[in-house]
Formats: sequence, structure tokens, C-alpha cells
Amino acid sequence: MPTPARRIAVLLAGLILVTAVPLSASAADSDRDGLTDAFEARWGLTDPRRRDSDGDGIIDSEEDLDGDRLGNRGEQRAGTDPGTRDTDGDGTPDNLEDHDGDGKTNAREQVVRRVPAGLKPTLRAAPRDRPRTKGKWCTPARASSKLVKCHFGDVDSDTTIVLMGDSHAMAWTEAAWRAAEARGWHLVTLFKASCPPLRGVYTFGMHNTDRGASCRAWRHKAYEWIGQRGSKIDALMTTFDDSAALARSNGQKIGPGRREGVWATGVRRSLKAIPESVEVIVLADVPRNRTDPVPCLKRHRKDMSACVTAREPFGLRTVEKAIRDATHQQGQHFLTLNDKLCPYSPCPVVQGDTLIWRDKKHITGTIARRLTPSFKSLLYDVVDGD
Repeated sequence: MPTPARRIAVLLAGLILVTAVPLSASAADSDRDGLTDAFEARWGLTDPRRRDSDGDGIIDSEEDLDGDRLGNRGEQRAGTDPGTRDTDGDGTPDNLEDHDGDGKTNAREQVVRRVPAGLKPTLRAAPRDRPRTKGKWCTPARASSKLVKCHFGDVDSDTTIVLMGDSHAMAWTEAAWRAAEARGWHLVTLFKASCPPLRGVYTFGMHNTDRGASCRAWRHKAYEWIGQRGSKIDALMTTFDDSAALARSNGQKIGPGRREGVWATGVRRSLKAIPESVEVIVLADVPRNRTDPVPCLKRHRKDMSACVTAREPFGLRTVEKAIRDATHQQGQHFLTLNDKLCPYSPCPVVQGDTLIWRDKKHITGTIARRLTPSFKSLLYDVVDGD
């Protein structure tokens, strides 16, 4: 921890600009991004006239530009430099400092605020805030194995993209069709809820429906269709709930310590079944919440910090690592948007005035739509290198 003299010096340095202008001007936030114009002008890392300076879909107050797990809003609150991990140079990163000496780290205090009055979607509407699909019903009934194919964009395009998976893949539908339409591509979606799109992977969710029969049949049809289309598919993106409880084909539970191997084997088997000409993107599953943020926020409207979850350290994400390694072993792409959903730690449940979660495991359609620029960038890099 810094000495009192050093702490005072850092805080005074952060107040130089503020004391040079009237209070009303120093508190002004022209673009309503949660950062004052004075803060943005002083550091010069973001534009006080734009809510999202870099155009990635995340407003400037939620970015963590120096990677210290303290977002820009938190840096502003603590009086630290958003472009330096350790502002006072004492060896302790800014997120672990305690700028006001109240026993709580800067990181913990950065999420202490009220639920925004204009929250989008509202807490009441959140459970129903799913992606827009242009009125199309793109998934079969729970016990059905029907291969429902939804088409978006230019069906006559020379470039075809497939988005395949369970409800976690479904969440990205709108971002995917917006990305496809922007390039004049054809997007096809293949979804089945509670059905991991990997060969040989079984979950209790499958067995609770019909002993997994419809999921197994749906997967067979999906891979058969992909194999038949072959050279006409340019890229396939898939993602899935990798925190689902796993089971053997007979319904017997698979305990901790064996889950990583099951997921890795499923990835390898599935990627081998896809024609080599197809570029495959395995998108990392969304971060985990310790509790359902929606009912939690209803109980803690004055302090959202009661509902956040610390970002899981990379070393503990063993399932994600197993899936990533297996994907790379097959020469394919493992990518993530989790640095956009959880740019700092603890992970926010609200970004600006946008609610991230509609339940414990599913993101809202609103946040997925906001992240379309980042989704586009990720997809375009793989398909055409742009």
C-alpha cells in the first residue's frame, strides 16, 4: 500500500484539471457514458463526445484499457490513470488499491451503484429479452429432432455461414444475421435447446426430456446436412453451455475431474466430422454467475455490487482450456467475446444502462445486439481476414 504522502500526491494530481474548471463543467458528461468530460479530456484515451470511442459495442466507462481489472468508471472513482496498471508505482495494481481507506479494494467498489433508472431491458422484461429472429421460429420443440433451418441475408450469396448450437448459440442470432447482411452473406442457423452440438456429449438436460433420443437424432441430421453441403459452407460457428451437468449415454452422472476429457473428445469427434474446407469457430461459452442477476437486482436496487461475480481466473477455467486445446489440435479457431461481456473483475451485471443477463446463464438480446460490432470483427477476421 502507498504511504499517506504518496496517496495524497496521486489524488492531488488527479484533481489538477478538475480544480481548473467550474464544478458544473467538471461534472459534465456530454455523451452520457458515465465518464465526465474532464476525465476523458485529461487522459485522452476516449472521446468525450462519443459513448463508444472504439466502436466495439462497449461504452467507454466499461472498458478496461490498461488491463488492471479496473474499468474506466472505477478508475475515475478512484482517481487513478486508466492507461496505467499501477498509477502510483508502488507495485500494487490499481484494482487492488484502496483509494479511500475503507477496507474495500477499488475493484470491489467500482460496481457499487444503483440500478439505472432507464435500464434496458427492464428487470421485469429481462427473462423474455431474447434475440430478434425476424419472426422466425428457429428451433424444434423440446422432444423433437426436426432440423429447423432458418435463413438470413442473401440466400443466393457465394458465402454461406452456419451458426449451430444450443440456447447459448441462439443468443447470438441477431448479431450473426446483422454481420451476414452487412457483407451480403447467407446465414443458416441450426439450433436445439438443451442439446450440446457435440458428438458423444450427453447432459442431464437431454435425459430429462426423452433420454436424449431427440438430441442424438438432431445432431445426426445436423452433421449429415453439413456434410452434404460441404464446399458450399464457408464457415461454421458453434457455441454451447459448457457448464451443463454431464452424463453418460445411459444417464449415469459424470463427476468432476472427468468433464474436461468428455468435452475435449466431443470437440475432436465433431470437428473431424466437418468437411476440411469449412472454417470452424468454436466460441467460448459466456461467463458464469454465482446467482441469477435478475431477482438479485430486484432485491438490491440501491447497490448492484451485491449481485456480481468475480471473474474466474484463467487457470481455473479447465473446461474452457480443454475445449480450446482440442479445437486448436484440429486446426480450427477458438475465439471469445467474454472480454466484452466481462471487461474487468468482478464482472458487471449491467454495462452503462444495459442489462447483460436475462437469467443465470443466458445473456439478454439487448447486450448481444450491442455487441454486434465485436461479433462482426471476430467473424470477418476468420472468413475473409478483414
